[in-house]
Formats: sequence, C-alpha cells, structure tokens
Amino acid sequence: MKKVFSVLAIVAVVVLAFTSCKPKEKTYADYLTQQTKGWVLQAATSSPDYVMSDSTYVTDIYNNYLYAWEREYVILFNENGSEIVKPGKTVCPEGEQGFNKETSLGNWHIEENVAIGDRTFDLLYMYLPFVFNQDGGVDLDACQIVTLDDNILQVKYTMNDDDPSAKGTYEWMLTYVPAK
Repeated sequence: MKKVFSVLAIVAVVVLAFTSCKPKEKTYADYLTQQTKGWVLQAATSSPDYVMSDSTYVTDIYNNYLYAWEREYVILFNENGSEIVKPGKTVCPEGEQGFNKETSLGNWHIEENVAIGDRTFDLLYMYLPFVFNQDGGVDLDACQIVTLDDNILQVKYTMNDDDPSAKGTYEWMLTYVPAK
C-alpha cells in the first residue's frame, strides 16, 4: 500500500509540475530581436495612392517607388535597443541616397497602449532606412504595430509629404519578413 501511495505521489508531483509550467508569453521585443538575421521588407502599399514626381499615382510603393537596394535592406533590432541596417545583394550606388555598408541607425523602442483620439495603439518607434529627411539622414518614425509574430512584422507608417508634387498625408502599410 505504501508503494502505491508513493507512486501516486510521484505521478501527482510530475503532473503538477508539467501543468503549472506555462511558457512565457513573448513580448513585441522578443519577436523583433529573435530574428538574428534581421527583417526584410516584403511589401509596401500606400493609401491614398502616392503621387509620384511625374504626377502618376501608385499604390504599390514596394515595386513602384523604392529602389532595388532599398527593398533588400536587412534591418536588425538588437536586444540593447539599437537598430542596424545592412545592404542586400544590390548595393546603393555612390552618389545615391541610401546605405552601401552596415550602418547603425540609432535606437528603436516600443510604446504600448498609446492613446490617439479615442483609440489606443501599440507603436514601434523605428528608423525606416528609405525615408530620408531634408539633410539626407534617417529619422525615428512612429509606426503602428499591425501584426508582429515569428513570421511577420507589419506596421502602418503615416507620412506627411510636403513636396509640392506629392503634398499630402499618406498611410503606408509595410510588411517585413525574417531575412534568410
């Protein structure tokens, strides 16, 4: 009888140990930094359609606005908060605005439950390596997190363009996938 109780006690302890151990839920930072090879832009669209310098309109920013080297940038979000951009196979030619070597962009961070009007959003403050300011530098941009998990980083970025040909406010949906 003692043997039966001992076996049942051991089984109960083992079952309790396995059922009480919940895996830690991943945070946004966990998802961003787990991709040690980084993230690569896969799609980018604009709403409303973006006005190009030749007065044409484009929805697909990825194929109709960004240069090949901008579409291939690899973005690394490091655990220490730093953000790095690496060029892909196509390197930015000399004289063009872009990155032709691994470059530290600055620091990224996340703010959760940010109230904007009557809604709340989770924001990823990151450097978008294809959005340059007037001096040719890259600014920290607030991007609304739409989806972030092991396989996708999708953010909305609001761009206020003051260029006379494209003057207006555009919402860009940017989709990143893990780099290979």
